Amino acid sequence: MSPSAVEFVKSPHCHREAHCGTCRNLEGGRAWRQQIAERFVVEGVDWPCPHGKSWGWMGPEREQAKREPEPPFVAARRKACEACDEEACFLKRMLTTKSCAFRARIVRLGMVCPKGKWPEGVEGVMKARGG
Repeated sequence: MSPSAVEFVKSPHCHREAHCGTCRNLEGGRAWRQQIAERFVVEGVDWPCPHGKSWGWMGPEREQAKREPEPPFVAARRKACEACDEEACFLKRMLTTKSCAFRARIVRLGMVCPKGKWPEGVEGVMKARGG
């Protein structure tokens, strides 16, 4: 790292606060912070937040999504994905690891299970899209 290297916490990347959810995820965001540490000047890999966000901070949208109940059509698809044996499936990873709001968005986009395991099929997708 050269002496003229930019400190990450003073960069536009940090000041826009676009990556706070990833950055403040202590374990899950460590690989991301490691990549940042390779390109910017930082205090180790687990640096303190200059905006005062604590470890585990998720942002107002994700905090709200945690409080809202999961729509039934999303829950049915998530349960089908959890029972599926296809580990490399993109939709399975997204529906079983992301926030409720993110899962609902995936379903509303009209994506369909590539193995046909979602219980509502095409009719459920059309209903989720409002059609």
